[in-house]
This record gives sequence, C-alpha cells and structure tokens, in this order.
Amino acid sequence: MSVADTILKALRCERDRCACTITHERGQGLTHCPNTTGHQHADADPSLSATDRDGKLLLSCKSGCTNDQVIVALRERGLWGTKASGGKQEVARYRYVDRQGQHLFDVIRYEPKDFRQQAADGSWSLRNVEPVIYRLDEVIPAIERGETIWIVEGEKDVDALRGLGIVATCNPMGAGKWVDRYAADFVGATVVVVADRDEPGRQHAKAIARSLSVVAKSIRVIEMPGAHDVSEWIATARSGRGGLDDLVAKAPEWEGGDAKVILTAKELVDEYRGTLDRRRKHDPDEIGWPTGFFEFDVIPVRYRPRDLWLVVSATGVGKTTFLLTLMHLAKIPSLFVTMEQPRVQLMDRTIASMTKVNSAFLAKGDITDEQMARVDRALTKLSGEPMYMVDQPGLTTDALDPIVRAARARFGVRLVFVDYAQKMADKYGESEYQRVTRISNNLARMASATGVCIIAATQVSRKYRSSFGSKEDRHEGDPPRLSDIRDSGYLEQDASVVLAIGRAEDSNQAKVAIRKNRHGLTGPVITFWFDGEHNRFVAMQHEAEEKERPYL
Repeated sequence: MSVADTILKALRCERDRCACTITHERGQGLTHCPNTTGHQHADADPSLSATDRDGKLLLSCKSGCTNDQVIVALRERGLWGTKASGGKQEVARYRYVDRQGQHLFDVIRYEPKDFRQQAADGSWSLRNVEPVIYRLDEVIPAIERGETIWIVEGEKDVDALRGLGIVATCNPMGAGKWVDRYAADFVGATVVVVADRDEPGRQHAKAIARSLSVVAKSIRVIEMPGAHDVSEWIATARSGRGGLDDLVAKAPEWEGGDAKVILTAKELVDEYRGTLDRRRKHDPDEIGWPTGFFEFDVIPVRYRPRDLWLVVSATGVGKTTFLLTLMHLAKIPSLFVTMEQPRVQLMDRTIASMTKVNSAFLAKGDITDEQMARVDRALTKLSGEPMYMVDQPGLTTDALDPIVRAARARFGVRLVFVDYAQKMADKYGESEYQRVTRISNNLARMASATGVCIIAATQVSRKYRSSFGSKEDRHEGDPPRLSDIRDSGYLEQDASVVLAIGRAEDSNQAKVAIRKNRHGLTGPVITFWFDGEHNRFVAMQHEAEEKERPYL
C-alpha cells in the first residue's frame, strides 16, 4: 500500500455516502483534511487531496491549509514518517509567487536531502514558468519602505530570518543558480548577502553581489561566525536579531563590482584617453580581431569584444559551413556551440575543408590510404588549434552563460559561435516572438558581460523564399534583408553586425551582404565561392588559387 493510500484509509470517516469513501475505494479524490483547526465542522466536506506521483507524495488542501499545517496534523496522527516509494519523503514545501502573490511553483525538499520543483498546476515541468525569487511579494513592498533585504542560500534560511521579523529571500535551487534577471527586483535596495561557510557558498554570494552592484543602493556580504549558515547561527547563537544587526554594522560596503555605474566627466575623459592609447597600439581588445577574410577586414568588419553578430540565411544555404569557415580562419581561441548537428558531423566538415576529402566519403569511411594520410596530418594540426566545442542539444542561454565564462577563464576564448539561435531551448512567454526576443537579449548581455564576441546563426522567415519574383524585384540567391530575420526584430536590434547569406539552389556562388555594421560601412555585397563538397567558403578572387591549393 502506498503512503497516499495509507493516508486516505486513515482519514476516511464513518458517514454513509461521504465522498471520502469513494476516494478510498478509487485511490484518488478528496478526503478530510487532518488540520481540524483550519476548518469549520472538522472539514465535513472533504478538501484534502493526497496522491503518489513519480514516487513522491503530493498533498493539497483545497480549503487553503498550507502543506506545513497538513504535515503537522498528519504527524500528530502518526501518518507522517513512512517513506514514500523511492526512499524519499517530503519534509517541506516552499511556495513561490509573483509580485501580486499569484502562485507560480513550489520547491519541495525531501529526506534524504533532495529538491524538486513543481508548477502551480501540479506538473513537474517549469517550461512555461518564469523563475522568481522566494517571497517576491514581500520583498518588493519592503524595498519601497526602505527596509534591508537579506539574501541567503536557501528557503530554510529565509524562513528562519522571517521568524525574527527580517525580510529575506533566495533564488530557487540553491548555490550557483542565481541569474542576472533577478537583479531587476532589487533596484535601489539595501541588501545583505549571507554566504554559507564553504567555497560554493562564497562564490554564490559573490555572484549575487556582482549582479546587484549595478542596481542596489548598498550591498554588504557577511558570513555567520561559528556556523555554516544563518539557520545554524540562529539556532545556536541565542543573540537574536540584535546579534545579526551587529554583524551587518561591522561589515564594509561591498566594492567588488566590475565597474562603476555613474562616472564623472573627468573619469570619462581619463578612461577615453586610455582607450585611444590602446587603439593606437593596435590592442585587439579595443580594435578587435580580423576575420581572416580580407574583404571584411578592410571595411572594417572585425570581431570586437562584447559584440553580438548574426549570420542570417535560409535553410540549406550554408550557415554552419560559414561559421566553421570563420572559426577556422580566426586563429584565436574560439568556442563552437552546436545544438543542431552532432560534433562528429562537424568534424567531418572541418577535416573535409582542410584536406579536400569529400565529407560524404569521410562520413562513410570510404577513403583511400592516401586520403587517410592527409586526414591524419589534418587531425594532428587541428589538435593543436585553440578550438573548443560544446555539443549540447536543448541548451538554454542561462545554461550557456557559465559555459562561456568558464571557457573565457580557462582557455582564453574570445569568439563564441552559436549554431543556431532559434535552436536554444529557452521557454518564455506565450509566443515564439517572446521566446526568441529573450534569447536575443540574453546573448547580447552575455557578450557584454563576458567580453567575448558571439557569432550566432539565425534563420529567415518563410516569407523570404516566397518573395522571390515578386514586385519587390527579389531573386533566388539574393541575401536576406533585416526584415527577413525569423521570429524577432530584437535579434537585429541587439546585434552589432548582421551578415546575410544568399545562394541559389545548386549554385556554387554565394552572396554575403553586410546588412548591419555599427563600426563601419553597411551595404557591400561580397561574392564567395561555396565549395559544398569540401565545406568551405572562399572569396571569388581567390577561387582559382584555392582550387589549385596543394593537399594538406
């Protein structure tokens, strides 16, 4: 018998024709809530739902009792303590709401220690739910009143502080899960960030402080002396709120932000003088890096730190090949993020471009000994290149951000190629337009925050191909326009550079138009030779010499 069946049987009353009898017989439905103090007439009309789902016990009182109240009442009756299937038992449920107090989702704590998230509708997926901070409906009015907001690592700590009359919050799912969008709720706030006494806790607190540094009025970061976290300190220190206030008073203002928000005129001038000096010395962090295509570099179209590029084309034109060509020519540390093609297929394309061995033959292993020798030389050369790859279908921008930061810190990555933007798995809003807008905004913020240049492929809308031969005088093979970008005009707005590729079906000539360039000319259309057999783009004036280029 499951835990839910045990509870339904025990809470069944003796009245004939009561709904609880049918519930017990069917194993589902409503029974009497054991929290009798929360109901008139001892919950004469059953209001408690108890079900087992995915090995977890789910409780819900339709009359408004909290799960904590129901659990206390079940424990008093000896009905709480038997472990659910899977060996885990729910011990706490933390309710997350929006600014108006509307229920969004719960974070559920189990023993042995584990956490899961459940949407307000009872589903175990938050795909269409925007995560928020805990007790958001209390935090916002407290900021407006000028109260200090405490940010801790977990919900248990929040509730412990709340018992002392302190307004506190945390992000869902603990350390390492803070995202910058939470900072929007702390504009003008006075904040105390409490770090757990371990390295993940300290890094988590530092990330929060850095994120809030551009919006908060004041930030202090503290640790609890003699205790791992604030709950332990409250339980053992016996000095109450006064002791906490003393700790905050002794803590200095946090000054670890990446940059000042408001600069004086003198600071602006001094900073600009330094920028000009570095530009005159051709510092790539200021003037960017060449693409390797002379036709782009003279315009100039260069990779610059903190820029977002878009490479736009219809399906089958060669977006992925163009990204790989750009990465191969760049000769600086680069990360390729693929969400469409497996890394083995991308390696086929890369080796084909280096060796002139047909990628289709590589995919089948149908190559001669002489070709294999070329492949070996290419692999040896490639193994020493500053190239890195992430093959992760279903990746979100929130998940990509720490990957980019790690690649930047560990390997000095300066270019990040994303194939492709609409394949990212972010779920937001009710429309594809809202979802892609979020992806675009996050990619632009990621480039700015990490100092890399992000080059993202993106698709065109369906109207692009249907416009050929129309009154607009558009022909097959013409590069897309900015208005052809699929799903979101924000992609074009967020981008610093937009390159649009057009190629007629079965043609080996591709036109690349510079549709947007914040740092130089727009409008030029450059013709490339598309070598589909060997997965390469080559400028047309170099076509003849490339065809004669010796094998590797």
